[in-house]
Amino acid sequence: MTRHVSFFVEGLPISQGSKTLGTTKDGRAFMRESNASKLTVWRRAVRELARQNRVSWIRQSPLVVELKFVLPATKDCRSGWAPVVPDIDKLTRGVLDALTQGKVLVDDAQVVMLLVAKVRGDNVGMWCYVRDAHDYRHELQFMDEQFHKEEPSE
Repeated sequence: MTRHVSFFVEGLPISQGSKTLGTTKDGRAFMRESNASKLTVWRRAVRELARQNRVSWIRQSPLVVELKFVLPATKDCRSGWAPVVPDIDKLTRGVLDALTQGKVLVDDAQVVMLLVAKVRGDNVGMWCYVRDAHDYRHELQFMDEQFHKEEPSE
């Protein structure tokens, strides 16, 4: 039996990663997220749903995290891939930090496999599925088959 946590966060996914340089009143420089107010609201929503869904077995486990970001549908594309801004890695970074704050992860270093998709649809938000990475060979079988096709023969 696979142990897992899953939930949906409603709302426009916000990326983390672009920084803006600022200065304090006394002239000291600092860096902050360029979209700090929107990111704070998004991460709070993810963190709260993570807290509601946390379980004790996660504490010691290597984990697989699957994220599906659903961006608003457009006239040109009602559903399908969303090869547009925001970048998928910046979306993921904010969510992993929020999952850690929400205690679904002890540390994002626990994540040993990550599957992320960015699509268009009417139900805007993010699906999150975190599960126990129970068998190394099972998890990597498909990846190994694909990668080994490209390896030079000896």
